[in-house]
Amino acid sequence: MSETLNGVVTRIAGLASTVDCGERGIFTCDFRGRLFRKQNLRLAVGDRVSVLVEDAVPGSPDSEDQDPTRELRGVIEKVEKRRSSLRRPRESKRDQVLCANIDHVFVVTSVFDPVYKKGFIDRVLVAVERERLQATLIFNKIDLLQDDDHFALLLEDLAVYRDLGYEMLFVSADSGYGLKDLQALLKDTVSVFTGPSGVGKSTLLNKLCPGLQLRTGDVGKSGKGRHVTTSAILLKLAQGGFVVDTPGVRAFGISGLKPEDLATFFRDIREIQSNCRFRNCRHCEEPGCAVLEAVDEGELSLERYESYMRIYDDLVSEKARSPRKSRTLGRPGSS
Repeated sequence: MSETLNGVVTRIAGLASTVDCGERGIFTCDFRGRLFRKQNLRLAVGDRVSVLVEDAVPGSPDSEDQDPTRELRGVIEKVEKRRSSLRRPRESKRDQVLCANIDHVFVVTSVFDPVYKKGFIDRVLVAVERERLQATLIFNKIDLLQDDDHFALLLEDLAVYRDLGYEMLFVSADSGYGLKDLQALLKDTVSVFTGPSGVGKSTLLNKLCPGLQLRTGDVGKSGKGRHVTTSAILLKLAQGGFVVDTPGVRAFGISGLKPEDLATFFRDIREIQSNCRFRNCRHCEEPGCAVLEAVDEGELSLERYESYMRIYDDLVSEKARSPRKSRTLGRPGSS
């Protein structure tokens, strides 16, 4: 007897996906081929799906004589429209959807070993702003700071994000510092941890959720983290909610965004650009550009402006290389 259940994709391994159907169990599912051909759709963790189950499953009227230890299998028949997604581009391939249907993005970096890079943070924040998601900046390994003076210098360097209204947490997976505050933010929401390799994403989750036993790795001699998490996985939290652990990324590209729209996703530049002389100002060299004037007068951080220009130049180059239909980054309902 067949039955249709609703669930959420928690892991994808090749052609098989793991789907959590709540009290009805965890199912290993194939993806109906016609869905892929008709919608050109690639599944992502966090996708909400309908699963067709051919046999009786625990909790159903026909399940009394079934072995509760057997593998539960089904076929994904339908994928609901995504309300949000986070992507990263891959050379010579279509963009990879890291996760879908998320509410809160935790941008995880470390104060040292490896040191944080604000250019990377800015790129992720552009993607987050475009999706209208909540973002929190997590700086791990705070225990590696030498003293209070060193911490004061760190706060000064990161003041631009505080002034823009982004929440920042300083934590240590080793000492446990700040973990209670982070755990409270994770409760009853769908979150994602994203950041470079080696910053301690999986280690943090192991400390926050004992029993997960996620694989962790050390930073190599080059100062770059080793990739340990090889694919995104959606984890159910004991306190309620879900969190996605993603593979480490050393670069976060932003594809499919029009160069002229980029300023909209920089909070500080967005507030200033309305005073530019020209409506279509690129904030590069145009006369009467309020953004350039703000940089000259010290009202806009030169470092932030240079970060904007690096991303802008990348988008211009991408547009020149790809005359075909551009790919979108995480628009609700995109696949």
